[in-house]
Amino acid sequence: MTEFRRAERRDDRELLELINMVQPHVPWSEEHYRWQFRGSPAGPARLYVAEEDGRLVSLYAAVAHRVRVDGVLRTGLMIQDVMTHPDHRGKGHL
Repeated sequence: MTEFRRAERRDDRELLELINMVQPHVPWSEEHYRWQFRGSPAGPARLYVAEEDGRLVSLYAAVAHRVRVDGVLRTGLMIQDVMTHPDHRGKGHL
């Protein structure tokens, strides 16, 4: 059974492994992961995961960005870094 939930900091290492497995041509370091998802000046990303049998199999990331709307600086979220482990694709996780 698949569980969908908000990612927690305890998931960071496994998420980094998933990212590097899905896109080995663009490897991420722990530093890049922290910068992208946890340490942005605009605020932390909202990370959502699909978990099957105790393993994270999908990631859906909404990354915080500062944007100006009608002259007002606001925080917005941009969906990026969406991925699913190849063995779990086609199941409707995303």
